[in-house]
Amino acid sequence: MDTHSRHRLLEDFVNIKVRTPQDLLRFILSPSGHFRLKAGRLLRSFAISDHAATRGANFETITIPPYTGQHMHVLRMIKWLEPVSDSLELAAVHGSLASGEEIGYSDFDALVILKDRLFKNENTLATVARRLSSARRIMIEADPLQHHGWFVIAASDLACYDETQVPLSVLAGAKSLIHREPCRLLVAPESPADFKASFPGYCGSLVERLQKPVANLYELKTVLSRFMLLPALFYQALEGKSIGKKASFETVRPMFSPAEWNVMENVSAIRSGWEAPPGSAHVLARLHFLPYRLLAPLYPPIPGNLKRRYDSLCGEMVIFVRLMGSKMQESNPGHAFQR
Repeated sequence: MDTHSRHRLLEDFVNIKVRTPQDLLRFILSPSGHFRLKAGRLLRSFAISDHAATRGANFETITIPPYTGQHMHVLRMIKWLEPVSDSLELAAVHGSLASGEEIGYSDFDALVILKDRLFKNENTLATVARRLSSARRIMIEADPLQHHGWFVIAASDLACYDETQVPLSVLAGAKSLIHREPCRLLVAPESPADFKASFPGYCGSLVERLQKPVANLYELKTVLSRFMLLPALFYQALEGKSIGKKASFETVRPMFSPAEWNVMENVSAIRSGWEAPPGSAHVLARLHFLPYRLLAPLYPPIPGNLKRRYDSLCGEMVIFVRLMGSKMQESNPGHAFQR
């Protein structure tokens, strides 16, 4: 099993991806039983990797300092994780929460690295996963429109680190939630080829999404966030190395004319002026385990002025995504972009 597939398994497990009505009913009736069952299944298909061949090659030391900010929900998360901190190599926030630059648009970007010994006992693994899963309530109370949960890996996978989810440049800016002193990680990234391979598909799926209506604020924020990730993904695909979202804007902007880049500025202006929606955070947090189709009616509608603004930009956003795909095709003809 490749590293990316392992990450997906762990994230689905910790973040409660219920696939069937039976799974949902089992979780509602007995959360602990649900996690024990899933932990047993996970361990039968999930072997801790040695990655012995990569030891000593291309390792980087990344130092993660402790979080010292005062964000209410981050402080709650620190307290919540205390009972399971001995089972974690790292739990950290990254992005604007880590840098102290959070605004109304900011979501709760967080990652967790599980110690390898957890994968020797399904009961212990289930207990830790249930605690982490419950922590998603704090994330959603911080941002009711949160569209992702924890990024999760096993400690052994640091020796073959998949940067497509949390690039090393982003990890380097993270702040630990479980350490009082700086934490040092030895990390060896995988080949950067995946950056190039995934970019055309990302562009294609984003164009498809932009051509469909958005039903509520959750869907709108998800689409805007995907669009504003484009500069980082474009740079990574071209250069084969990671970059943070903020730095990517300044780096990639000169590759486009002011007229071409203008739509990115307009979407960024929506982000800057974003106001947290009132009301539904507490209910959504308590029901975080439900699939989106059941939660959709609970999300706030899009205010009329914001909907008109988005609708006026949507066509330009499609053009910009296709333009990025064309530029990538010209520089990397092996990955054609066709939409």
